[in-house]
This record gives sequence, C-alpha cells and structure tokens, in this order.
Amino acid sequence: IAHEINNPLTVLHGLVQEYACDAELRPEQRQDFQTMTRACDRIREFIRRLLAFSAEETDAGSSGDLSAILSLSAGFFQEFFRIKGIRIEWELPERWPPLAMSPGVFAKVAFNLIHYIADSIRTGGAIRVLTPVAGNPGCFRMIFTSDDFLSIPTHLSHMLMSFGGRGAVAPIHALGLSTAPALVTASHGPLRVERTAPTTLAFLLDIPLQSPRTEPLGPAARAMAASSPGSE
Repeated sequence: IAHEINNPLTVLHGLVQEYACDAELRPEQRQDFQTMTRACDRIREFIRRLLAFSAEETDAGSSGDLSAILSLSAGFFQEFFRIKGIRIEWELPERWPPLAMSPGVFAKVAFNLIHYIADSIRTGGAIRVLTPVAGNPGCFRMIFTSDDFLSIPTHLSHMLMSFGGRGAVAPIHALGLSTAPALVTASHGPLRVERTAPTTLAFLLDIPLQSPRTEPLGPAARAMAASSPGSE
C-alpha cells in the first residue's frame, strides 16, 4: 500500500516543483505550489513512519528501542499536535528492562493511548508519558496522562470497552480505546484508568517483565548437584 501511495506521490511532487519554477507565476500562485510541495513532503514522512511502525511487528523476539517506538508513535500526530498546540512531555528511563511484550504490540498500545488523549484534551494542552518507580510486582509501569481533558465519563471502566458492548458507553469515549486493553491482556498485563483531578485522567499500563533465563548446568555443576545432601 505504501508503494502504491509513494509512486504517484513522487510524480505529483516532481510536477509541482516543476510548475513552481515557472517564471510567469504570480506570487500567490507560487505560494500555492510551495504549499502543495510541503503537503507532499508531509505525506512522504507519514508513509516513512508508517513503514517503520509496521516493521516493528516483525521483530517480536526483542524488546527493541522502546523510547524510539514511543517517539515514532507520537510522530504520527505531529501535524495534529501543531494545529492544536499540544505538547508531549517524556519522562523515560535511560535503560529499559526486558519486557514480555513485543515492540509491535507496544507500539500499537502507545499509538492508541496517545491518539485518544490528544483527541480528548483542550487546545494548548499537554500529554505526559512517564515511568514511575513503583508498579505491580513483576511488571514495568508506564503512565499516559494529561491534566487537560475536556470531559471525563462517569464510569471510567466503560472507556476500555468495545463501542456497542453496552448502551451506556458514549461513542466519543469508546472510540479507539478498545484495541489497547485487548492487546495488553494478550500480553498478560493490566491496563486501567484513574481520575486524579477534575480534568486529569491517567492510563496505568503494567507491562510484564521477561522471566530470567535459566542457563543449563554444565557437567561439573551437575555432578556437584548430584552429590549434594538430599539429592537422593
């Protein structure tokens, strides 16, 4: 799909640049062509991010650079952030522990949570993504939060349900969020939402840590274990 978009986009980009060099253009016409060139560049960047985002799904066996994955997920909304005046603040670890969640799943969860928050907060608001020290045993906690929500549903648990599951779920609060808890549950980790102030919501994501690998015993270690008391 990306190539089907990129190929005609390259032709369009070239034609726009060529027309923009016409010496007979009026200033306002030249400005229009420059606007079209920038639009083509934004689509190209979006496709590049989309390809990188999809590539994470094929690397399910490693923890990946999760800071880069978060940045990539937020990058899809850079134009929306610019128009709405939203800023995103990161408080991330220098070194990530080995997580029992593939980079592809992690990217999708981050994408869904950032998308929902960005769409639900006021113009000029802020999104914070942080990793506090405390969390559930055996899990690494992440928090996606904002103090600038325009509205908050009465029943927070309904936000993580699929739209249509219950009549009480408002479409604006169900849209786009049902995917995240399903992905987290598949990785055996919980996702919950808390209201900590009148306009503040926090999504608490506990990602299970990988179990430490047990190295097989060598011949000497096996012999010592066999001769130890209680080995009979």
